[in-house]
Amino acid sequence: MKNKIARIAIFLLSILLAYSSSFAQKKHGSLTVQWDPNTESDLAGYRVYYGENSRAYSHQIDVGNVTQFKITNLEEGKIYYIALTAYDYWNNESKFSKEVSASAKFNSNQVNVPDVLILFQNYPNPFNPETILQFNVPNEMDVSLSIWNARGQLMRILEHRKESSGLHHVIWNGKDSFGRNVPSGTYFARLKSSSFILSQKLLLIR
Repeated sequence: MKNKIARIAIFLLSILLAYSSSFAQKKHGSLTVQWDPNTESDLAGYRVYYGENSRAYSHQIDVGNVTQFKITNLEEGKIYYIALTAYDYWNNESKFSKEVSASAKFNSNQVNVPDVLILFQNYPNPFNPETILQFNVPNEMDVSLSIWNARGQLMRILEHRKESSGLHHVIWNGKDSFGRNVPSGTYFARLKSSSFILSQKLLLIR
């Protein structure tokens, strides 16, 4: 697989922090990262990796096909290392992008960052007999969530309607549109809006 990321530009867009309550009364906030879009036709999305150690990331977030993401719950004063990968519809993943780092600092002037359309990795995965698919809708819009097999055949439409903004979840029970159990194998969940098609790889083991 080719490296899906040609370059990362203005990767650290800003550092946005605000107080949050916790037992230790620590200051927490967020980092907003931004990158140049990739133009390959089979691009499905990006994954953001970050942690407190260079090239040894403790956190991974699948952000879907967007070019900006807000990482939350970061601790003030700590240096965070961040890198990016891209993946295609078959879940082939690129190498890491160039790593950047930033020290979270407290800033009382909080800025709101718009939400984005995100299809999260299903849980559990692998699964049997059912799995949960969660997605985020930035504002009210028509969305379609469907299941496809590895040959590109539509197995089932789980949802096709106008959704309000916020987090939503759907359970897939491993059945097709006719109520029949589909065989073990690799499947793809696709979340489609008027502007994006996001995909996640599912593994069903019976």
